[in-house]
Amino acid sequence: MSSNQKTPRLKLNVWDGSDKPKRADFNYDNETLDTTLGEHLDNTEIHITSQERAKWDAPFVIGTYQGNGANTRVINLDFTPSFLIVYANLIPWSVFNKDSNKVFSYGGFSTVWYSSPGIYLGENSFTVTDTPSNAVYSNFYPCMNTSGYRYQYIAFK
Repeated sequence: MSSNQKTPRLKLNVWDGSDKPKRADFNYDNETLDTTLGEHLDNTEIHITSQERAKWDAPFVIGTYQGNGANTRVINLDFTPSFLIVYANLIPWSVFNKDSNKVFSYGGFSTVWYSSPGIYLGENSFTVTDTPSNAVYSNFYPCMNTSGYRYQYIAFK
């Protein structure tokens, strides 16, 4: 005979000394536990995913690269960044040359919605451009991979 008493929340069997448990009772209890706990553990409104936990544990990466002068260069990462800051070490972000009326940019940022000229987000990467002789806008020249310059970046997950 199945149990006459049940737990208040999950209605699992509570056995008395005179009860004669049946396999179906145990299977019912196990299925109830599995379903209830499974739904709880899968609820991402109250639990975080492993990707969210990794993002919280290490929300950004700081790195460097040495400029090699290539017009376009891809920097690979272990994740797809949502926000990125790139700048040349010990160089102002923008330098205005009064004689040529040109602005050379050595720093900028990129988001999923907008990027400074010369920096673009990619899947598990970002791309920088170095066009000191080709303006991307009126008199504006991105220099994000100038040969010999060391660049720093902060990539946010």
